[in-house]
Amino acid sequence: MAVASSWLAVSSHCGPPRESAGAGRAGNLPPRASSQTSAWRLIRNHVKNAPSSKSGRGGKSAGTRPIASATYHAAVAYDALAESVALIESRYLEPVRLSRRRRFAAMAVDVAGDIAATMFARRGVGCFWQETHVLVLRDGQWALLGGGGGTADQDLLADRPAMLPDYLRLARDATNGGDPRVIVVKGSGGVLDDGDQADARPGSGRWISYADVWVNAQVTSVHFCDRSLRVPWHGHVVLVWSGGPPSRVVAHDASGQVLGEVHVSSRR
Repeated sequence: MAVASSWLAVSSHCGPPRESAGAGRAGNLPPRASSQTSAWRLIRNHVKNAPSSKSGRGGKSAGTRPIASATYHAAVAYDALAESVALIESRYLEPVRLSRRRRFAAMAVDVAGDIAATMFARRGVGCFWQETHVLVLRDGQWALLGGGGGTADQDLLADRPAMLPDYLRLARDATNGGDPRVIVVKGSGGVLDDGDQADARPGSGRWISYADVWVNAQVTSVHFCDRSLRVPWHGHVVLVWSGGPPSRVVAHDASGQVLGEVHVSSRR
């Protein structure tokens, strides 16, 4: 398994960004998957032979360090697999704020056939983290492949602004032709899925990509590939796909009018 990721506006005071191993409802529910499988066992099975970021199977690290061990499960302070499966099955997002009592919250979810991506906010020591997890459906159960994330502003879960901040237009690949006041690509990455085959050739398998798209308050939904995703209160929408050329992400308002678009591409 190889992982690649790139995230914008990452603070350094809370440590470097990292790779993980580890209120609305959208349609296109996949077959229900049991959450009884041990997260520790799934993570161990998928990452026990994972390469380092310097010698990944066909992937590349974009200034982040992989956490290719079960220590990630403990580090995030929540059960990433169980919480992701619950989010995939319910698609329920509740406007919340993090506190000493509430240490994490679901932010977004996207499902495309047998692959999915979930996004969570987590309160760390003196900072907040934004984390994305990539999952694959195998034999009726969701398995955690990897993901990535980094530190975030304290207002990560605040209501999305009327216009996005001007500084975002300066980031490479953030706008990709779109209006940075309306929609930007805040971060992206990918995971190589080798089908959990022990004898898989290095670099073989399918590349699963994900992206964090941030939109302003005028946008109520985004259309990506063959699906439409409702925008949560904070404006971050997670997208997941496998292979293919760069894809258009189109932002719509409540009346269906197109407000802008950006392109996302696989980072491998």
